[in-house]
Amino acid sequence: SSDFEYKHCNISETRELQELLSNISSDNMNEVHDAVIPFLQNETSAHQFFLSLKNIITYRPLLYHHYCHLLSTISNEIKSISNTQFERKIIVMFKHEFKLLLTLNELGILDIENIIDNSLCPFESNQNLKKYFYPEIIKKQPDYFLKYRKYEGMFLFLTLNLDGGIDHIEKRKKGMNENLICQYIINDDFDNFLQFVNQNVIDLNSPVPFSLFESSEFISNDMHFIEYAAFYGAEKIFKYLIKIDCVNIRQKTLNAAIIGGNYEIIHLLEDKNIPMKKDCLYDAVKSHRNEIVNYILDNNYQSIFLSEDVLDDLIPFYNLDFISNTAEFLVSDEYEKKDCKNFLNSALFVACENNFADVVDFLLSFNGFSNVNFKYSFFYDMTLLHKAALSHKIEVVKVLLNHKGINSSLTDSSILIILFLNNI
Repeated sequence: SSDFEYKHCNISETRELQELLSNISSDNMNEVHDAVIPFLQNETSAHQFFLSLKNIITYRPLLYHHYCHLLSTISNEIKSISNTQFERKIIVMFKHEFKLLLTLNELGILDIENIIDNSLCPFESNQNLKKYFYPEIIKKQPDYFLKYRKYEGMFLFLTLNLDGGIDHIEKRKKGMNENLICQYIINDDFDNFLQFVNQNVIDLNSPVPFSLFESSEFISNDMHFIEYAAFYGAEKIFKYLIKIDCVNIRQKTLNAAIIGGNYEIIHLLEDKNIPMKKDCLYDAVKSHRNEIVNYILDNNYQSIFLSEDVLDDLIPFYNLDFISNTAEFLVSDEYEKKDCKNFLNSALFVACENNFADVVDFLLSFNGFSNVNFKYSFFYDMTLLHKAALSHKIEVVKVLLNHKGINSSLTDSSILIILFLNNI
């Protein structure tokens, strides 16, 4: 029985940790630290912590310095459970969060050799990651970039960093877009922003200038300045831009505001009749803006309602507050479909696919999710246990084998033949 002891933390513990991480500050740093320590007892529970951090830090670039400080306070605990395989998983998980990877490298938790490894992050699709770590890479392998000079923009990048990347290092320390107009927006520096706009020819509907040092992967190539202001919660600059007739206010401006979490900006956009759509709820869940999730649901916006499909779509973003509340609603008397047979089992399948053993464990506590031997027609009539075993979701297998009523018989050979013939 000791082989099947759960190594993951209870979903309620992780849910509380996510709430603390979402609202991290210098005032509650000790509380966050104490909440993280129990997760650093083994690799499985540490994965829960890093997964929570990944899905929160992406949408809170202004709190990056707090997260980096937190990592410095728990670095010894992370090192005690880390190994090469775990290290490589972390690199793949955070391959778009360059500043966090840099912090882990500086703390001696991540080896630059793994960041260089093209089997983890192929150069062709991760050029910006390799550029970001230019100083560390050329120190380790001076000739590393020579064979990549042919790639678009690489020759110019290498030319600008002939000094060994001194300026590059300074920009990384700041961790923000180096363009002045972007810095004014990030800091909501209205006076300097207005002066800059008046003194320069600026198309306010043009995309925000790209920066290698931007701390959030959410910033896209098509994000306008008003959306940038909404994302960073730059209230003074946003109020100025929304009054200018020539500034386009798109649907994605509201999405950016929701992710930014500023209610004043959200209400201004609602006053402009920008509709609250289903993807607004999705963005609120993805970014762990749980108060805004409740605001959207409480206001009964047309076409926005909870269903098993919504739960399935949003489980991968590991927002445990949303998963818990939605699961409880879907099995309640308020939900009209709650008596439909097996209607919630797809959520178990999604949780299994994402290797969320804690979510599987939690969902199995509800009767609506309890047909653990249900065969999924869209996966060759395999059960959840077959799926978990086939895809090496070891912790999920442990959870399922401990569940009362589980049928642990092996898959028959006919299913394996079908999988083989379909190249799975």
